[in-house]
Amino acid sequence: MNNIDTTELFRRSLAAHEAGDLSAAAAGYRDVLAAEPGQIDATHYLGMVAYQAGDTQAALQLVGQAVSERPDDPAILANYGLILISANQTDEAARALERSLSISPLQPQALFSQALIHGGAARNDAAIACLYKVLAIVPGHRAARLELARVLYATKNAQGARKVLEDAYELDPSDHELLLELGELRELTGDIDQALEAYQLVSEAEDGLRSQAQVRISILWRRNGRLASALVAARSAVYADAENHDAHRSLGQCLKEFGRLGQAATAFRRAHAMLRRPGSTVGLD
Repeated sequence: MNNIDTTELFRRSLAAHEAGDLSAAAAGYRDVLAAEPGQIDATHYLGMVAYQAGDTQAALQLVGQAVSERPDDPAILANYGLILISANQTDEAARALERSLSISPLQPQALFSQALIHGGAARNDAAIACLYKVLAIVPGHRAARLELARVLYATKNAQGARKVLEDAYELDPSDHELLLELGELRELTGDIDQALEAYQLVSEAEDGLRSQAQVRISILWRRNGRLASALVAARSAVYADAENHDAHRSLGQCLKEFGRLGQAATAFRRAHAMLRRPGSTVGLD
């Protein structure tokens, strides 16, 4: 590692990080630190790799170290606040974010994380205000738009939530995960045809989301009395991803309504078994 150009190595590591190659980024940041122990930026970003990889404790230690070395850096403080939120240390997170914003009032990550704290405490008006500030600074901030839509919907403003996601989709029509969420809001605001169009587009364009899109289609048809179409979509969802518990649950609901109780029970048992696996979450509908 003698005579290594740590500036160039850090630049390459950061490029890998921005491209989503966390393994290469982490290796590069570690090489920087091996050649230049205590390099603050490498320490900070290695902590962010740990956070993105789900290692909250390592992230806290590394980014906390960066904060102790550079306590007036608003970006490091903002990221530290985000990690503290994920560790359920909201009081400490709030202090870090307030410090970040006192130094740089337009720090978008700090404003976004502050919105998460407000939203988690049901301070919806404060959360909304923070999120609009984020979007004024970074109009394409995807996470802020999704969170704003969630908070607006929680305040019974489904039309406002839908507009936020319509605008986001207009900015990036290739974002099929967002389109899936938008489809649900279209459905909830009574626009069934456009909701179905969104689900079908996702199903056709994104292999990884096909099963979930078909689940949405099945639920839509079932809610609107089209049981045969709902059953076809549910079977398609299971075929697309046999490990999707939402697909088996939706299939069970359809079979139950058709009176095929034995088959329905089998589908529900499969869904329940999947939900009991580590990392599973409660299903749809």
